[in-house]
Amino acid sequence: MLGGIVLLGVLCAILQRKALKEELKAKWQYFLTVELLALVAFTAFLLIRLGNPDLWHPYKGGEKPMDFSYLNAVLKSATFPPYDPWFEGGYINYYYYGFVIAAMPIKLLGIIPAIAYNIVLPIWYSLLVLGAFSVGWNLYEGIPRSRALRAGEPRTKRVLGNAFWAGLVTVLVLAVLGTWARSGRSWRGTKESRPVERCWPMRDWDRRSPGLSRALSSSLRAHRCRSIPAIGTGIPAG
Repeated sequence: MLGGIVLLGVLCAILQRKALKEELKAKWQYFLTVELLALVAFTAFLLIRLGNPDLWHPYKGGEKPMDFSYLNAVLKSATFPPYDPWFEGGYINYYYYGFVIAAMPIKLLGIIPAIAYNIVLPIWYSLLVLGAFSVGWNLYEGIPRSRALRAGEPRTKRVLGNAFWAGLVTVLVLAVLGTWARSGRSWRGTKESRPVERCWPMRDWDRRSPGLSRALSSSLRAHRCRSIPAIGTGIPAG
């Protein structure tokens, strides 16, 4: 099936090679900017995972042991639905399609699951950043603006123009800060937390803010595998 998808993609590229060449020639700076943004987000989060790659800590690990067991179940199952790693003889009665998306390249490339888990998380975060950037960029470009607002815009399109900054602000708000109210409560999290959570404030911050703090919790299950990562807008995927 994978070979068929690749073949279909190559065929479409050949049929539209002229249009693709023109598109690349006209917007190569934009494409390069987007790729660099994804690379920066991926590298930043990869460094975070390098600082704490453990998946099995009984307290600070959070949901990662569950996530990792489900990922392994999807990788090892010969039939679907995958077997339930926590209940012998059962099957996963849970949303798991995001694990399937992650497991396909892991299986194809033969990466050790424990290593792949810490690679998938930065990829998921970089896709979230790209989704947020795309929303900001296209909203700015697509929403009609008055002549007064357009008067100050340059006639020639610039890669680092107003649309770029609109996209970057969207990334900051969605993928870094989360919501303003929750981000504000995050700073007061240790005071509002239960006593056991004060030992690890990030757990409370994770619960209160859906931005970077949730990504820092490194949960494949709840915050990335319930949504199609390439879209990054919360469309259910399982």
